[in-house]
Amino acid sequence: MRILWVKMGGLWPSNTGGRVRSLQIISELSRRHRVTVVTTHGSGDDPDGLARRLPHCDRVVSIPYVVPKRGDRKFSAGRRTIVAGPGIRSTCGNGESNRCASRSTR
Repeated sequence: MRILWVKMGGLWPSNTGGRVRSLQIISELSRRHRVTVVTTHGSGDDPDGLARRLPHCDRVVSIPYVVPKRGDRKFSAGRRTIVAGPGIRSTCGNGESNRCASRSTR
């Protein structure tokens, strides 16, 4: 099975319970399945550390991203698009419901 794990807000360093839990789940899944991880990292984070922590994953992609502060123009900017892989695009709105819609671009 091929699994795409997308996590906004980063997975590394594993300094919170949620990150530890996610890393354990991904690590176990990647032993039996092809797992690709896509996440974000802040300016002080170590994206290479995440890849070292998940050696069985097919790919670990960490995109630099600084969370805009509330009231900043970037905070309320319309929609964000994350390219999840060849032929797949996921568009997420910044609205209260935070729903995402995925569609094939082929």
